Amino acid sequence: MIYARLSVAAIALTLLWLPSAHADLVGDCEQKFDPDLSIESCTAIIQSGEYSGEDLFQAYFFRGSMYAVRRDFRRVIEDIDQALRLDPESAVAYAMRGLAYSSLGQPERAIQDYDEAIRLDPTIATAHADRGRIHSRLGRHQRAIEDYDEAIRLDPAFSRAYVYRATAFLALGRVRQAMEDLDYAIRLDPSLVIGYYERARTYSRLGDHRRAIQDYDEAIRLDPERATLLYDRGYSYAELGEYALAVQDFSQAIRIDPGYVSAYRSRGSVNWVIGQHELAIRDFGVAMRLDPGNALDHHTRGLAYNGLGDYRRAIQDYDEAIRLDPESAWVYHDRSDAYRALGDHRRAEEDFTRALSLDPALDPYRSSP
Repeated sequence: MIYARLSVAAIALTLLWLPSAHADLVGDCEQKFDPDLSIESCTAIIQSGEYSGEDLFQAYFFRGSMYAVRRDFRRVIEDIDQALRLDPESAVAYAMRGLAYSSLGQPERAIQDYDEAIRLDPTIATAHADRGRIHSRLGRHQRAIEDYDEAIRLDPAFSRAYVYRATAFLALGRVRQAMEDLDYAIRLDPSLVIGYYERARTYSRLGDHRRAIQDYDEAIRLDPERATLLYDRGYSYAELGEYALAVQDFSQAIRIDPGYVSAYRSRGSVNWVIGQHELAIRDFGVAMRLDPGNALDHHTRGLAYNGLGDYRRAIQDYDEAIRLDPESAWVYHDRSDAYRALGDHRRAEEDFTRALSLDPALDPYRSSP
């Protein structure tokens, strides 16, 4: 999900928990605005052999923290392992390693580290919130809510904790409580992008795309280069039938992230809907190169070829879609139409019979011979 990674600001707050050491090299190691300088300086401290105890602990901890900024989580774990050998009672070190394990897709090991961090210092609100997020990802939403409740009790102004709790409420179908949390998070911090984003997504799930767009507008104003925000607003525009604006947003998302396969697919689908078949074919071609083996890509590109009257190419894509997903009734239906357009009524009837066997509700969609 969008904003799941630890931000530089969040790491900076973590660093404030530790006392500063002495000057120059240590100061460069501990500064939090230039990760490269911090890593270089901390490495010099570690390799010098002149530091021990708390100073050496901090060098490993700060270097690990800067590796987290660079999303090099394996190195985070290596450094925090060393830090914990020097100070096995450091709650913040366990929390940092928990973050790394979570980011590497090892949630249970992450929870073990957060458990230990909370045992050592139960007042760290972020540790409760981060453990809650892992429980949510594992589907343990009520357990997550308990963690978010504690994080909020410890820090009533922790705006992100309200957003996280809202997503857990939503997963349990508790929409009213979710919206109350999102509204309150935004009141606490009117610049909280994730608050507007999650509230927009909630409105979208409820079918209120106009209000969703209002929240996406504000999120994009605050963070205009976030491709996911543009993509999701484009989806809401498409749901409202405002296709030109949808294409514009999908195109902006692709400009920011040229590998955004969902944006190509969605733009291709909208282009097909509005009759821009050649543009649709081009978008699905890119999507197939980025993520081959998707039956829906072939199906929709086949529809675009069909729209151009290129029935043989349409059939080639329908063939591939059926190979990838032989249980898709609509692909047989659409291939039936293509065969019928070519005058091959026997194959058309075979495909439509197969479509009906998969989905009898397709009978009213039978094409005339």
